[in-house]
Amino acid sequence: MSKIYLISSNTKCKNNSVLSAQLLSYFSKNGHVFTRNIQDADTIVINTCGFIDALKKLSISLIEDMLNRCSPNTTVISIGCLVRIDRQMLEKKFMGLHIIEHLEQLDALIDAKVPIREISHFHYERLLLDQINQRKFYIPDFLLISFCRFSKAFKKFPFLQILEEEFDDNKIFIQIGSGCLNRCSYCVIKKARGKAISRPIRDILDEIKKIYRRGISLNLVADDCGSYGLERGDDLINLLYAINQEYPGIPLELSYLHPRWLKLNEDRYLEAFRKLTIKNVNVSLQSGSDRVLASMDRGYSVNETVRILAEIKKASPTTLIWGYFMVGYPLEDWKDFYLTLQATRYYDLFHIFWYSPVNNHHDGRTRCVGYAILLKKAVLKIVLYYRLLCRLIS
Repeated sequence: MSKIYLISSNTKCKNNSVLSAQLLSYFSKNGHVFTRNIQDADTIVINTCGFIDALKKLSISLIEDMLNRCSPNTTVISIGCLVRIDRQMLEKKFMGLHIIEHLEQLDALIDAKVPIREISHFHYERLLLDQINQRKFYIPDFLLISFCRFSKAFKKFPFLQILEEEFDDNKIFIQIGSGCLNRCSYCVIKKARGKAISRPIRDILDEIKKIYRRGISLNLVADDCGSYGLERGDDLINLLYAINQEYPGIPLELSYLHPRWLKLNEDRYLEAFRKLTIKNVNVSLQSGSDRVLASMDRGYSVNETVRILAEIKKASPTTLIWGYFMVGYPLEDWKDFYLTLQATRYYDLFHIFWYSPVNNHHDGRTRCVGYAILLKKAVLKIVLYYRLLCRLIS
């Protein structure tokens, strides 16, 4: 029996956390125990992230820290997205680091009696993350959280829903697939996760049967939920109805639904929002400027997307519509930013992140300078708080 120290560089990433949960099950079933003391660990497993430069640097510093602090005979393993994004850099920088690109490689490394392919554990709850060591990257938005905690006393939408989203409360996260069919120019997810691969509906239903209990929401996790099932002639909407048929009225949440799938299947999605209990959906517009979206190769226009979002809100007024907006993208000027500002009014909640040149895509121009990015983020935050305040007093 050996001791495992498992640490993640990004537990806010749902796919990262599902992988960590799967590893907890895998090592436990192979007779290993977990420790929070690095010096006691026989094996250290680092679940990396490389989505943006800041997370890439955090993962690298985490590997350096683990190698410096562990005992001489400790096996240090690196898994996760950064391994696929920049394996060559890791091999050059870290001698003695075991770089695991395919999980099956773990079997030989730990002499597994139960191979990873037999671990059908593709879910987690927030409490499970307490078993995973983590290096904090995201700083909680304490002003938003405090405001929503105060406002939920008035029982108005969307304050309680925002708190649940910020803290991952009252949810079970279950992975329905991985990889992506989109081709966004700034993104390295496809490189890290590959093309979309979906779990069969029956497998998902069987896992739900083992873990679901009334009173909580079921968050469907994928790099892009809209890609679900397309590689074998199925789709996400069929999955939603299949889940609801076995669990009528079950509250569902959709992670990372790319807007172009809404455009391609608008009528079916709107019907699903009317008939099913879809509590939460992440539709990340990224920018309010068609010019910027064309450079991003996102495959949709702003007007058609926000029109569909407005129709979703009519079909299901209590669905929390949220997503991400990017600032500092190459080509973005202040007019583009103003259009982004306008587009945010179709969202109940949104988060802001800045463009990262991790994929070296810049169309011959550089991103905004630092002070402009900080100013844009501040303006978007103020607009979010203002709109939430207006909803509270309306």
